[in-house]
Amino acid sequence: MTERPRTKVDFWAWRTRECPEKLQNALQGLFSAPGVPVTLSARKSGWNGYERAADVMLGTMAVGMVADGGESQRGWTYVGIPGRGCEWVADWDRAQEAAAGCDHYELKRVDLAHDVSNPDAFEQVIAAHRAGEFTTRGRPPSMRKIDTEADADGRTIYVGARSEAKFYRGYEKGKELMGPELAKARCRPDFDWLDYVMASWQRVDDDGQLVIDRMWHWWRHELELKAKGAPLPEDLIDRRDEYFAGAYPYLGTVLQGVEPTILQMPRDRGPRLDLALALANVRRQYGPTLFTALTAFHGDIGAVWDRIVGRRHNDALVRAGVLMVDHFGDEG
Repeated sequence: MTERPRTKVDFWAWRTRECPEKLQNALQGLFSAPGVPVTLSARKSGWNGYERAADVMLGTMAVGMVADGGESQRGWTYVGIPGRGCEWVADWDRAQEAAAGCDHYELKRVDLAHDVSNPDAFEQVIAAHRAGEFTTRGRPPSMRKIDTEADADGRTIYVGARSEAKFYRGYEKGKELMGPELAKARCRPDFDWLDYVMASWQRVDDDGQLVIDRMWHWWRHELELKAKGAPLPEDLIDRRDEYFAGAYPYLGTVLQGVEPTILQMPRDRGPRLDLALALANVRRQYGPTLFTALTAFHGDIGAVWDRIVGRRHNDALVRAGVLMVDHFGDEG
């Protein structure tokens, strides 16, 4: 039985050559809400260089955005699903198959989140940065911290820059959620902290901890991974725990028991990885079709092969040198 991932997807962005009108079926397949229609609601203006933009609506709730048009975009359509939309994806295998079925699917950004109950997380992240546990090459990434005087406002730490291929953000998620409620309650002239706690947060969770304590100590580790020069690997969401643990040495200690996988940036990629990513894309997009075809031809892979293989090379892969290395050396 496959172990359930310990991290969750909190943002999912990809692009395709499909026009928005033809995306309807794919978008419907992303979300686990049977009977609830997925529609596009046009915005008044474009977005980030795209001429047109529309909200992806799950019923009456906005769960994402689609953008297209514009000469600089060269026919690409962007699809972005933020955290709210990701909460409605119960089956990530099914959702990825629906997206990968679109023409020229390319994964552009994935945000991963891991929640812990730890009152010392803020100080531990700072100490880890000072100890070099966010350094993966060369100079350590920059760190910026936000520490407010109002305890209920919560604290935040940023490591790296959002323009880079990976970016860490850690913050007191529970206080973020509780803050507005506490602020509203404090405006009452008869506000009493103890009465408020006993009335609103007296519940005990399954571990016997007061809900207010767990909320107050709720720290979220967030990791942004963005494509730079090449799409993100197709297996990133499937193996999100490994990529999370491999992003920085510190995150490997946060997610103990997980074998880290280092995300290969374009400058690190070699011919073997280029071909591996291309084959992974073929498998995700056409794997089910090829499996059905193989069954229909009673397992005769040669008969299927003759019907699908072209007669010329992929120029980009040849230029990358995939024919010049031994690909069998990575097996086993």
